[in-house]
Amino acid sequence: MIRYATRDDCTALAALSVQVWLETYAQDGIKPAYAEYALTTFTPAYFQEKLDCSQYQLIIAEASGYIRGFALVDLLSHYEKIDMQEDASQIGSHVEIVHLYIHQPFRQHGFGRQLLRFVKENISHRFWLYTWVNNASNTYYTHLGFRHAGNLRFQFDQVDIDNHIYVFDGD
Repeated sequence: MIRYATRDDCTALAALSVQVWLETYAQDGIKPAYAEYALTTFTPAYFQEKLDCSQYQLIIAEASGYIRGFALVDLLSHYEKIDMQEDASQIGSHVEIVHLYIHQPFRQHGFGRQLLRFVKENISHRFWLYTWVNNASNTYYTHLGFRHAGNLRFQFDQVDIDNHIYVFDGD
């Protein structure tokens, strides 16, 4: 079942987020900076703030009473400081998928696709996201019809992190 999140989901979303973030980015082990970021960013309060702000929509994928994944959508995302291969104004009406996190044992079970379909049918049929260049999800997004639209680089723990930007136009 796909549904909008409630305040009762915030603690589970925090736990799931820490787990997925560390599985994705701490591939060589846990550094203090990774632990600090994950544990201070992905808190129940973080998700409560998103629920309380009309700028965000938070959608849950649930099965058998358990959260399998979620999508956090930013309805007012901006494109400044993004190295686009196309004019950013061309995708200005797209919403941003800030997080699309699926609990690892339930990847390749259709939960990500269901969440994206829900976003397309209920929020916007045009959206964008960025993902780390070393993330296994890159092939997933291109398989689903996203197109590579540019790159985004930021620094974390004194290391440059390169990301791909993907755009979905509703086709």
